[in-house]
Amino acid sequence: MKVVLKKILLVLFLGLFFGTTACKKSDSASPDATIDETTAIQSGEADQIVNDAIATADDAMDGNFDGIGNGRVESCGNINLNIQQKSVNIDFGTGCAGVWGKNRSGKITVSFSDNQRNITFQNYVAEGYTISGTITQSNITKSGNVLSYNTSASNLAIVNASRKITITSLQRKTEINLGSNPRQIADNEIRITGTCTGINNNNESFTTEITTPLLIKLSCAKNGIFYPVGGTSLIKIVGKPNMTIDYGSGTCDKQITVTVGSIVRTITLP
Repeated sequence: MKVVLKKILLVLFLGLFFGTTACKKSDSASPDATIDETTAIQSGEADQIVNDAIATADDAMDGNFDGIGNGRVESCGNINLNIQQKSVNIDFGTGCAGVWGKNRSGKITVSFSDNQRNITFQNYVAEGYTISGTITQSNITKSGNVLSYNTSASNLAIVNASRKITITSLQRKTEINLGSNPRQIADNEIRITGTCTGINNNNESFTTEITTPLLIKLSCAKNGIFYPVGGTSLIKIVGKPNMTIDYGSGTCDKQITVTVGSIVRTITLP
């Protein structure tokens, strides 16, 4: 049974976390500029991990703050609801695989009030990535079949064996169209806007700005496409030309178009 607030979140605030910080340079690239494929691919890959963590937390909350888990949690992880403290603890122990095959270990804790959630992590690892810090969802509202909320985070770290990215500030707005039947997720569509700043794996300051709302289709996600399939993001790295990422026009695929000045390249995400 899928409840309104939970189902939205296979992939919550997908947009480019990790591109890169506001600079005064022109958008025009120099003749010897190149496409930073590593940054483009890394941003999408790490986004999946963070978005999955948020979706897992919301799955356990079940949309009603009752602690009854579904989806990602019911086959992997123990849920403990503390009514007095208004918190839910999700414990994956030393590791297990969920219904979509993603491996998780450690704990996620969600503290909640009427329309706000704070999500924190304790030794939480998903697909080899460790996540630490706090993610806050606030101003959770519903109008008709459209659910919306704001997402913020600070000092959020995503680390694996070879790289680390720190989000120093994240401000996003998410709107979810639940479709004609709110109990079915296949027709749900998520649109995300906002910005974030941080430090990438090369110790470079970055800023990302979603210039056209990122589109996530759950009809694509159920077939293993967890990336946005529409929308654009502008990535700025200090001392480097700006980079634009175009996720396409709605087709369920893993391809993005990366543009730096007059240089354009199509990249397939992992």
